[in-house]
Amino acid sequence: MKFLSITISRKLFFIFLINTIITVTISGMVIFSFLGLSSQFNFNSELSSFKSILDSIRIEQSKLKGHAQSFYLNVTDLTVKDGLQDISDSLVFIRESLEKLKSDKNKTINSSSLASMHRFNLNDQQLSAIESLKAKYGAAKSAEVYDAELTELKKKLKNKSFIFDFHLEDLISRTGDEELNLLIRSSVFSTSISKDLDQIQNEIENLNLLTNRIAVNSSEKMTSAPVAKKNISNLINAFNEFKGKRKRIIFKLRAKRGLIAGKPEYETFMQKMMGGEADREDGYEKKEFLSKNLYYQLNQLIIGLDEIVTAAQDKGENSGSAKISDLEWMLDDYKLIKDEMTLIVNETETQSNIDSFLNVDQHFAKTFESVKKSSLVVIESEQLDSSFSELNLRLSGILNDINSVINKDIEKINASVIGETDTFIWVVMIITVIGMLISLLFGFMVRRSITAPVNDLVTMSKDIAQGEGDLTKRIMVAGKDELGDLSTWFNMFLQRLNNMVIEIKKHAANINVSSQEMALGNQDLSNRTHQQSSSLEETATAMEEINSIVQNNAEDAKNANEITQKAQKSV
Repeated sequence: MKFLSITISRKLFFIFLINTIITVTISGMVIFSFLGLSSQFNFNSELSSFKSILDSIRIEQSKLKGHAQSFYLNVTDLTVKDGLQDISDSLVFIRESLEKLKSDKNKTINSSSLASMHRFNLNDQQLSAIESLKAKYGAAKSAEVYDAELTELKKKLKNKSFIFDFHLEDLISRTGDEELNLLIRSSVFSTSISKDLDQIQNEIENLNLLTNRIAVNSSEKMTSAPVAKKNISNLINAFNEFKGKRKRIIFKLRAKRGLIAGKPEYETFMQKMMGGEADREDGYEKKEFLSKNLYYQLNQLIIGLDEIVTAAQDKGENSGSAKISDLEWMLDDYKLIKDEMTLIVNETETQSNIDSFLNVDQHFAKTFESVKKSSLVVIESEQLDSSFSELNLRLSGILNDINSVINKDIEKINASVIGETDTFIWVVMIITVIGMLISLLFGFMVRRSITAPVNDLVTMSKDIAQGEGDLTKRIMVAGKDELGDLSTWFNMFLQRLNNMVIEIKKHAANINVSSQEMALGNQDLSNRTHQQSSSLEETATAMEEINSIVQNNAEDAKNANEITQKAQKSV
């Protein structure tokens, strides 16, 4: 029972100390928890700032494709200049934003690992599987074209460590090999944010070079097609002029060769000069002989060149049957036509005929070169556009991967903060409840140690005041605190009071004996007093008589005095 020996002030101090310890413990946990949450909040703030910059990069990246349309739609020098400036501004903004993302304050974020959603590993097995793929043929193109396109795609992926999802989808669409799709998608490409930021920076530099080349190509395309059209127009004029001499050439050679209508030699000659143009059923005029007609074949070549240029001006869409890929055989056909036509005009030995065809030949060579150049510009434009789109898709995929990781980190931190907050609340509640129970228990013990002695004092005092007044009872002293001292001193007070009562009782007995003796003496005194009282009554009667005599004498003296005063006045 050492607790009962502690003074009340110490008990109250212990209660205060326990409450203080509980308060400090809860406060410490709150501070500790908030320090932990503060670091998470700071990291979350850094992630939010990082994401904000990343989102601005993604917005600028998404604008690149729109800016590039200035090189393809209604192209003028001004649109090319504006498009180049817009893309340049976007790239500068992206570079500056990348520098912010790569700063030291984002070192922790940049070191985060990244499992790509848009890239997949390419090992030897997968590369071998890609190399063995066969093209899936369709009706839109020739088998050679399908094979060439697949081969070109394979070249892009050769020696690569990973493949983008859009390349994989392209492979699957060209081959229909779904097993390859499952094989490649089973191995996700892993990297880090810092490496991806470096990759983006490299892609931005490549994009800058590519954009400059696209701008140059757009300007070349803007000038090459009109030049080719103009040359075609000049070629048509030269051809029409030469065609106007056809009858003279026919007449000249018929006379020179002695060709007679209906004869095989005549028919063969006329098939080359006018075969099938009249579309009749007899002789060289049959439609089937159009393939022999040199003029018709040359005219078809000119039309083909015009179709190629027109298709180029229509942004690569075919407006006729001729395609850029036809230029090679068209040149071969022209050489055959040229050789035969040269023999014919030279045979006429007419300089105007020779010069007229020479003029056609010169214009055709010039036109062919301009069409070829225009076609090459168009081919390059398509390749540049494809490269730009591919590069933009790569940027988009990498940015989306980084954004996905940042979003997951933010969600993870938010979940962690919520979880730690819930745990913290429960811990604080438990500690608070335990602290309250300890405080209540300690308070109850203190209350009991204080109120029990006080109640004993009250009971004892009440018994003394209202009961039999038994002064022999004592309060049990249960401790050495202030109430124990009070109980001890109260017991001493009762002891002294009891001793005083005993002394008073003794003195009261003595007083009683003395009182009885005094009573007997008083009785004797009373008797004596009664006797004396009778004597006194007799004496009083005598005194009254003497008093009466004295009063009479006084009256007589008064009267004598008045008579004497009158006698004196009368004298």
